[in-house]
Amino acid sequence: MKQKILVRATALLMAFAVLFSCLLMAETNGNEVRKIAKKYATTLFQKDQVMEVNIIMDEEDWQEMLNNAKEETYIPCDVEVNGVLYKNVAIRPKGNTSLTQVTNDRYSFKIQFDKYQEGQSCDGLDQLILNNNFSDATYMKEYLAYDMFQYLGVVTPLYSYADVKVNGETYGLYLALEGVKESFAERNYGADHGELYKPESEQAGMGGGRQEGEQGNRKPPMEAGDMSKEENMPSKGNTPSEGDMPSEGNTPSEGDMPSKENISSEWNMPSEEMMPEQGRGNPPSGDPLQQNSSSGGGDLVYTDDNVDSYSDIFDNAVFDSTKSAQKRLISALKGIQSGEDLSSYMDVTANLKYFAVNSFLVNYDSYTGNLKHNYYLYEKDGILTMLPWDLNLAFAGYQSNDASSAINDPIDTPVSGTTLEQRPMVGQLLNNETYLEEYHQYMDELVKGYIESGRYQAVITQVKQLISSYVKQDPTAFYTYDEYETAVENLENFCKLRGESVRGQLNGTIPSTEEGQKEESANLIDAGDLSITAMGTIGGGNHGNFGAFMTDKKTVATTTDENGKEESSEATKEVGNVGENENKQISDPMVRPDSDSTDKKVKEDRRQHGLEQSNTNSIKDTLIVSGSCIFILILAYFIIRKIPIKKYRV
Repeated sequence: MKQKILVRATALLMAFAVLFSCLLMAETNGNEVRKIAKKYATTLFQKDQVMEVNIIMDEEDWQEMLNNAKEETYIPCDVEVNGVLYKNVAIRPKGNTSLTQVTNDRYSFKIQFDKYQEGQSCDGLDQLILNNNFSDATYMKEYLAYDMFQYLGVVTPLYSYADVKVNGETYGLYLALEGVKESFAERNYGADHGELYKPESEQAGMGGGRQEGEQGNRKPPMEAGDMSKEENMPSKGNTPSEGDMPSEGNTPSEGDMPSKENISSEWNMPSEEMMPEQGRGNPPSGDPLQQNSSSGGGDLVYTDDNVDSYSDIFDNAVFDSTKSAQKRLISALKGIQSGEDLSSYMDVTANLKYFAVNSFLVNYDSYTGNLKHNYYLYEKDGILTMLPWDLNLAFAGYQSNDASSAINDPIDTPVSGTTLEQRPMVGQLLNNETYLEEYHQYMDELVKGYIESGRYQAVITQVKQLISSYVKQDPTAFYTYDEYETAVENLENFCKLRGESVRGQLNGTIPSTEEGQKEESANLIDAGDLSITAMGTIGGGNHGNFGAFMTDKKTVATTTDENGKEESSEATKEVGNVGENENKQISDPMVRPDSDSTDKKVKEDRRQHGLEQSNTNSIKDTLIVSGSCIFILILAYFIIRKIPIKKYRV
């Protein structure tokens, strides 16, 4: 009898152990992303080294690709990366505005390693992006912007500089980026990752070209007979012809550029009547949900349940999205539009961090601007997350040539050419008092840890030391070396002054809304001799300055003490000088911050307000596993009761 009880007790304990283990696994899987380590994260994207990329292909094929850059058609080539040769890969030009404004063939490129050879990768990387630093005289606006996003824990593509050669001849210094494709998704979200989209409107496609799902790419040589007819198709969107563009080396006068009245028709941009006064703020009268939202989803405004109403999203899916995935996303947009229970439809923490950095950068060539593009949208189980992309016009490079307006850009109305109602992903967050406070806490973390600590100075200085020799020898540069040095000085000054303004807005000494700044401008930060255009604005180097016609003309008065300003500026000269605050520490600026780091104080505040993000997927998985384990436990019990107990003689 005792033996029978002992056997059954042992079996029950084993069943309980299995149940406990399953519950623990369910809880762990629900709250942690099982990321997949990628070798290229360390072998390719190193902040203290310049990647070597040599594109090897027939000279005639290379020139033909450049001559037809707007078609964005993949063609085969070989690529050598850091001395390792990869054969039969695909390359094509990329871009929007730059595809029509580049006049010296210095285009940005996409290199797809597995397009012609399934499974081929570069140390696990499927797509390498080479950005040409268009409209960026500093060569480092995009680099520094990504660094700020990473510092605050926002998921970003990996990045580093690349010395690009063509058949062994130096072509130029580019910024290399990890393509937002399968390897990116696995590295950040694991094998069981969600969906990725890159919403892009016809209005935003000034440079023409298709997104990742384009058809008609050239076959590798062995299939050359099956050529696509895509190169005969017109480019996407109405773009200015080459004859309409200013010639290389000549900055256009106002007479050379389209008048403000004709900007809409000649440049495929909204007319002045459709643009809000002074380049940002309130849109035209009428239904706010109908204005600027006809593009089919780029603004992420919910309109109806029809998939076709969101063509800007679903036509630009990175992966083949299913009907169920499309319905999940539309349902999330509908929930966000309601403004209630936002954490059930978006990753609140991740999105607040994204918008905190984007606002600091005055980056209106993005979701928060009138073109509502240059971002990725990640969806998993009906939860939406914003991801940064295409940051060469950060630091007020778009619509903000007035330096005073740029550095004092109001953090609580961080939109331009639209309203917060028309950008619900940010508008609904800032409309919630608790989330607004959390948004301010992230901005405070960025200003304190990245600007006031002197980190930005250390990053700029070390990057300059790394790339200056390459910039000086860059044969296709958009700017001269002297312009580069001037631009870097202005970039450093911008960061300092923007930090002072954001600090004042957080402290309440400077109004944090556009309306407030119009009524009370006395305490706004003086921009001094800061030049936004010297850093590079849309139009790119000596190829024009289209941004000048989208200037925010806000007048700024100031009572800033000039002596104090001069002393503050002088203090920025010394890298690593953190002033008298002993608590300020600068970590190695070339070491990537931990993207999984979280602010414990912010999480605690959210718990106190009852707004900790719900994880519906975690609960569902836990219930399923629990139910299965209970069933196994009951089944085991009845089986154990039937076990015959043999008697053994001692």
